[in-house]
Amino acid sequence: IFATFIAIWSTLFLETWKRKQSTYVMMWGMKGFEQQEITRPQFHGKETRSPIDDEPDVFFPAAESARRKTISTVFLSLLIVFTIFLVGVVFFIKILLNQEPWVSRLLLFNLIPLSTIIPSILNGVQITIMSITYDAVSLRLNDYENHRTDTGFEDSLIAKTFVFEFINKYAALLYIAFIKKHFVETDFCTGSCFVELGTTLGIIFLLALATDNTLEVATTFLKQRKRQKEESEGVAPDRLMSQVEKEYTAETFDKMLGTFKEYAEMTFQFGYATLFSAAFPLAPLFALVNNFIEIRIDGWKLLQCSRRPEPSGAEDIGTWYGILELIAVASVATNGLLIFFTGDGYENRSWSARFVLFAVFEHMLLMGKFATAALVPDVPRSTEIQLARQEFIEGKVIENRPDDEADIADDVEAEGGYEIDDGDPDPVFDT
Repeated sequence: IFATFIAIWSTLFLETWKRKQSTYVMMWGMKGFEQQEITRPQFHGKETRSPIDDEPDVFFPAAESARRKTISTVFLSLLIVFTIFLVGVVFFIKILLNQEPWVSRLLLFNLIPLSTIIPSILNGVQITIMSITYDAVSLRLNDYENHRTDTGFEDSLIAKTFVFEFINKYAALLYIAFIKKHFVETDFCTGSCFVELGTTLGIIFLLALATDNTLEVATTFLKQRKRQKEESEGVAPDRLMSQVEKEYTAETFDKMLGTFKEYAEMTFQFGYATLFSAAFPLAPLFALVNNFIEIRIDGWKLLQCSRRPEPSGAEDIGTWYGILELIAVASVATNGLLIFFTGDGYENRSWSARFVLFAVFEHMLLMGKFATAALVPDVPRSTEIQLARQEFIEGKVIENRPDDEADIADDVEAEGGYEIDDGDPDPVFDT
């Protein structure tokens, strides 16, 4: 029942996001923004002239672009292999801790098997360290690829981050959920694989909640103090900094990477809360607590520790939305496999019977998700009206578009004329 609720909720969440997004795109005039996007200042190549309008342009060979992207892919693949190796080391340590009975007894604290908790903590630490390492590497690789627009740059960085972080954050959980059960002789589950999965996910979630937020606050605070100290060298110790000087020493908020990290964090948290919810129903609650804290930390960083951000436009959240949809669909399959194959509730059934039950469960949920998505319009009716109204006014005022019928002007004149002013009701907010 809970897995079904999560599947429907995730669909409603994404559909609500699309509706809100379309409204804000209309309000801020961002519709069609990506078609008008300018070239990044960092983009380099051969100075030439555009074959379309003969304006100055920069040419970067497609073959060189493909070569650089291939090199980036090779580096990414090596990092993924290294990450899988580290996950294997963590589970090897767990096997060693569980093979010796005296070690298991030594690590039993108030009937709590620390031999299971310690590897989970190590896995959480490994996830954090590799994420920090990859953030720096992926940014350099993306710069090396030389993307023409900010949207292209960000979409490429999102794709790299998702592929790596999916392995980094979910590899251990997927192993416990679907593979470990078949290696009972060398790596048996503590209690059951279903219970161990919930325990591991809970520890990783709590560790991420503690370490990520602590590191975010500490690094921001230390960077600000360091810059203030550097700028105060040679100044009398008793002289206090003015408000202007304090704002000058504040950190610059990167208009792209500042929000990129927050989107990445929220996206993978969405995965924790949905992909394995059947084994750990408290995951959505943990996500809610984390978001409550995260909003306040981000607000503190933005308002107290950063300079005023440079305004920048966006038509949508880019590739992140596709990733969220992918995770929401995949959660149907993972939760179904957990219920019918990993859990103990259907152990007495044959594999064929379990597969049939899983197929029925998965198909019903997917049909429910797709039906819900189809029934909920992506754009609210009020927003559609406002967009059509804007298009009509632009056509008349800017493009000088003629009326569809010759007698419309006469009709308007006969009715006393038609005038658009600020007093007109807004179809979005006044309905």
